[in-house]
Amino acid sequence: MPRVKCGPAARRTRVAGIFAVLCSLIVTVVGPAAPASALVTTVCALSADGTAVYRYDGASWIQLGRAANRLYGNEFGLFAQTDTGFVRYLGTPFNWQSIGSSSNATWAVSQYALYRLSADRSSVWQWGGSPDNWIQLGGGPAGWMYGAAATVYTTTPDGQGIRYYAGQGTVWRDIPKAGAGGAADLAYSARGGRLYAIDSGHHAWLWSTDILPDGGWVQSFNGQEIIRLTDTDVMYGVRLDGSLMTASGIVLTTPTSPFPISDANVDVTLTGTGIYAASPQRDSVWRWTRKNQDWVKISDLATRQLVACP
Repeated sequence: MPRVKCGPAARRTRVAGIFAVLCSLIVTVVGPAAPASALVTTVCALSADGTAVYRYDGASWIQLGRAANRLYGNEFGLFAQTDTGFVRYLGTPFNWQSIGSSSNATWAVSQYALYRLSADRSSVWQWGGSPDNWIQLGGGPAGWMYGAAATVYTTTPDGQGIRYYAGQGTVWRDIPKAGAGGAADLAYSARGGRLYAIDSGHHAWLWSTDILPDGGWVQSFNGQEIIRLTDTDVMYGVRLDGSLMTASGIVLTTPTSPFPISDANVDVTLTGTGIYAASPQRDSVWRWTRKNQDWVKISDLATRQLVACP
């Protein structure tokens, strides 16, 4: 687009005045560009012995870094907890930036932000974008923390409910537990702007503000009994028979399939290029192909953890 000058001289004629108005409109409509999160395009892995971090490029594994205790990945980036600190991957192999201490209860990466729960579980902090720059959000005391889309959730220590950050100051909103009676919910998982829960009877629920305008729990996973929700970028559940299914009811594995996934070892993640999973023995990585409706082994890499990453 050619540059249009909006100086005082341009206002000396009516025509120039029209151009001045147009300039003002262009600035108003276009405005500053908003930062965009990177796309989750593949899967990253922590080696079985914890000594290396890898990224799958579609054909092979590229080593990105050395020793780590746990990985955290999403559109917002790839992060790792190490013995010496919490680090952020800067886009080229072995190029990581320390952004904080490793002494926290847990971290959560959403589509747009990184959060940490303090070691004493008294408060949630959001990363401010530079080393050791953290903004306190409140949210404590908390039992655990989950990140999703544009917000973050914390559970109450007694297990009787969960709350979410309202997006301003230290204001949080309470959500009641999904199950009826006095028993606490067994688990929560928040992904893609949705919050799921498993009640004490192993029934899966979705918190909905679409079906119920004031918010409420609606049954999910086609009413199947679920014993575990996967901690990945898409929602999967393990049924009582050990099979893996999506929240919409699609069964991806069964106990008799060539690639069963047990409750003791679920590690499934969704990226822009497919669904990836570690074998139950952790000695290989597999990819679900929609074309063949089956799992295909992509490597014999032994892993401790898989996460989605840009």
